[in-house]
Amino acid sequence: GPWKSVNAERLANASNLKDPTATRPEAMKIAKGFQVELLHTVPKDIEGSWVSICVDPQGRLIVCDQYGGLFRVTPPALGDKTPPKIEEIEVDLGEAQGLLWAFDALYVVVNKGGKYESGLYRVTDTNQDDKLDKVEQLRKINGGGEHGPHAVLLSPDGKSLHVVCGNGTKMMDPLDDARVPKLWGEDHLLPRMPDGRGFMRGVLGPGGAQRIADVLEHGPR
Repeated sequence: GPWKSVNAERLANASNLKDPTATRPEAMKIAKGFQVELLHTVPKDIEGSWVSICVDPQGRLIVCDQYGGLFRVTPPALGDKTPPKIEEIEVDLGEAQGLLWAFDALYVVVNKGGKYESGLYRVTDTNQDDKLDKVEQLRKINGGGEHGPHAVLLSPDGKSLHVVCGNGTKMMDPLDDARVPKLWGEDHLLPRMPDGRGFMRGVLGPGGAQRIADVLEHGPR
């Protein structure tokens, strides 16, 4: 009860704050021999909040709004003061927590909670016009929120993908060749002490990291 008035005051003060701006380069600590340039401040009302990023073969950046779509950013050459080119990628996909360019395609990990279903997606350019136009869901992932699916990474041998998932993600059916035993248990020496405010209450093992090994074992298909 007493906290209601405190929280109401905090929210009222927060509403008077200006939208945050990008960190100024001169305020950063960087390694000797390097310099930082501010290329673009993301307008929240137009481009949202960028939470994932990767680089395509042309050196352009692919980014995604946490609650919106995908964008392609073409940065200017070193020393060029021209603003970067920002293009919206016109495919029906977004809300990505993980992005990776590999095997001539963009791989996208969507985290459930909005318009799109959680899972690993592949986005490709089908007519070679330098525009991504086809979306495929490769694997559904049962998880969402900050403890759900996140990054997608290229495996060390360069032949498959790894998807990093939080501990709120339920395990998928193990592969036939998986070395992880299927004997799960919740053994405790002391009684369980769940979070008093209900956070992750009732979420038991197994969960968390999951290897997606059968997506691209032998390159593009």
